[in-house]
Amino acid sequence: MQTRFVTYTGPSPMQDGAPSRQACQGGLRIRCFCSKACIRMKPGACGMADGVAGIPASNPGREVTTSPVSSTGARRAVIACAVACDRAGLKTGHLGHLVQIPAREAAFAAVRVRPDYWTVFSDAKAREAAAAAVPAGREQGLMARIQALGDTFYRGHEGGFDAREVVRIDDRLDALDGARLAGITTFPALLFDHESRKVVPTPNLETLNRAAEALAAAGRADVEVNAPGTTSSVVLSALAEAGVTQVEPGNALHGTTPLPAVDDLLEP
Repeated sequence: MQTRFVTYTGPSPMQDGAPSRQACQGGLRIRCFCSKACIRMKPGACGMADGVAGIPASNPGREVTTSPVSSTGARRAVIACAVACDRAGLKTGHLGHLVQIPAREAAFAAVRVRPDYWTVFSDAKAREAAAAAVPAGREQGLMARIQALGDTFYRGHEGGFDAREVVRIDDRLDALDGARLAGITTFPALLFDHESRKVVPTPNLETLNRAAEALAAAGRADVEVNAPGTTSSVVLSALAEAGVTQVEPGNALHGTTPLPAVDDLLEP
């Protein structure tokens, strides 16, 4: 089956340019990504750090263990079943990355799940997350999903803030009681190219770079840059060099990106 992609050509007819997806989705942080001790993105990074999915950072060439992820030191989840993981004692690093948190679930997410990061596609979703965090006595870190003309998305994953407005977006989110802008994100930032048999950047990665530069120029340098998409141990150093601070391990954890079909990788 051929994967269908769409190119962003302008605002969506839906509110704030962001489709509202009524489902709950987890995510995972990366600068401490899929855990509190996950992937630290810096120049020269070459592997999935600190035991993500059983891959010891100190011995990246050894076999993957069969012990639970939590036994490796992972303390943050980035998977869809955030509620089930929370009940099992694995905390959630990131919610809402692919699918926005429904309004009716926002209070539960803020009070019980308490993610480190919560991705929002619009001001309306940001207000929901912030309002839910106030009764919990929390200041929720928000990831703003951004988009620009020419960006590539999987069909059904479109949406987000206008990247050109990123500084004003920061102002609006920081002004919310109960929330602040903690980072910017997109998906996918990388895709597998069948002709070159390599993972290559999408226009989305450049969109993130421009937005991060705009924020830095405005004096807002302490912002995470979350750039998932075909994540693998072999792309981490390139992402770090590009200024990325977070990724979502996703399919890399079980080796189901296209890369293992053409090369031997550290991941299973």
